[in-house]
Amino acid sequence: MVHIYSIDKFGGITSVRFSRDPGLEDIKSAIDAVAENSKINELRLWDLSCVVINPGSAQLRQMADYARTRFLLPSRVAIVASDDLVYGLSRIYEIYREEGLVRHRVFRSEEEARTWLTLNKIKTCPRCLQSFECKHSDIQNCQCRSVDLEQHQLSIIHKKYDGCLCANCLEQLITEDESNGGAEK
Repeated sequence: MVHIYSIDKFGGITSVRFSRDPGLEDIKSAIDAVAENSKINELRLWDLSCVVINPGSAQLRQMADYARTRFLLPSRVAIVASDDLVYGLSRIYEIYREEGLVRHRVFRSEEEARTWLTLNKIKTCPRCLQSFECKHSDIQNCQCRSVDLEQHQLSIIHKKYDGCLCANCLEQLITEDESNGGAEK
């Protein structure tokens, strides 16, 4: 079977590009190909800037529902659509995909899309295994900044866990530490 899309990985981003206008089956085929090697917190870019698609509302819903069954891990997806019609339809698709662990955004340029994909990361809390957005590049607005940790609490966290924790777990650890009278100082 000859595919009308190409998939490449570069700089931690999986990119899908179509060589001609795709139909529903072409898009499903590309979804399957990307989903086969999908990883947690994956960054994906779907470049629709050189094609025209014009599915009806039912087809958009069908694509969104199909993708929801194939991508079960937390990830981020940027869709690039320079054509007004494709951009508008992609925004509708984004709304259909709001539920679940995959975050979607539609952009006019690949540069904007890549900036968004790499700006903040969706991480999985090593304590509770829930997904959360880490704004390491904008730390003042990161979810962890809502929690006031003392130095000894930070030390405990760094010893026990590899990576960032979600705000809920940080709050729970503070409560546990305080109920122990700060015993692990």
